[in-house]
Amino acid sequence: LARAVQPLVAAVDQDMQEKGFWLAAMCDCQEHADALDVARKRKADILAINKAEIEVWAKEYLSSDKATIINVTGTPEK
Repeated sequence: LARAVQPLVAAVDQDMQEKGFWLAAMCDCQEHADALDVARKRKADILAINKAEIEVWAKEYLSSDKATIINVTGTPEK
C-alpha cells in the first residue's frame, strides 16, 4: 500500500508548492466554502487510506457485472 500511495503523496507535495493549486482552491471557495480545508487536508486524506477501504471500493467498482471483456484475435503474420 505504501508503494502505491507514495507517488500520490509526492504529487500532492508538488501541487501544494505551486501557486496554481492554491489559486484553484481559492476560486472554488466561491461555490464550496470548505475548498481550502479540503485542499489543506488532501495529503492527510491520502495517507489515511487503508487496505480495508480499497477492498470495499474494489468490490463496488470492479465487480464482474461491470466488467468489459475484450477478446483480441488475429491472424499469424506470414
